[in-house]
This record gives sequence, structure tokens and C-alpha cells, in this order.
Amino acid sequence: MRKLFIIAAALLAVALPAVAVASRTPSHSEKKQLRSAVKRSKLVSKSIRKGHFHLRKSRISTRGPWAKSVILGSGYTDPFNPNVALFKRRHGHWKLVDAGTSGVGCSKPRLKRSVRKDLKIRCS
Repeated sequence: MRKLFIIAAALLAVALPAVAVASRTPSHSEKKQLRSAVKRSKLVSKSIRKGHFHLRKSRISTRGPWAKSVILGSGYTDPFNPNVALFKRRHGHWKLVDAGTSGVGCSKPRLKRSVRKDLKIRCS
């Protein structure tokens, strides 16, 4: 009986993390598309549109056509208040729909709760 309990606990411990993380990392081509979407957008500064930035912590939601990334510009970036970018896929192409340091995905466009949870976006 004790052996069965230990096996069940081990299987449960292995299965839970796989279920909890629903978002995924983007593929190489998706990373290029996200970068291109940032360059095309008027929501970011001119230096970023010229390509002086890096995308970090990019995640693609499995709950809808949404993606999130952190934009690091060439200058100083506040590590406690990062510039977050929110993307939406339409007709096979990614578009930057919101960018900022707070409230991204919380209003216009307001993401569904499941998508916000998937991408780890908090709204106050």
C-alpha cells in the first residue's frame, strides 16, 4: 500500500508541472515575425523601429492568437519596470497591438482571463 502511494505521488509530481505551463516558446520563424512586427509598429520609439532592440522572454499563448515579449532597447532598461509587448496573430502574421510598462493586455485589448493566466499577465 505504501509503495503504491509513493508511486502515485511521484507520478502526480511529474504530471502537474506539464499541465500548469500552457504557453510555449516561439519557433525561430515566429521570433523573426515578432521582431518584424515591432519594427513595423508606431507604438514603439523610432530607435526601436530602426532595429536597436532585443526581444526577451517571448511566450506564445496556447489559449488564443496572442504572444507576449519584453523589449530591451539599446539604452538603459529598468529591470523592475520592463517594456512589455503584446502581439496578436491575424491571417498568419503577427501584429504589435499594445506596448508599455504597465497595464498591457488589461484594457484595449483586454485579454480573456485564461490568456492572461497563460501569458502571466497581471491586471491590478
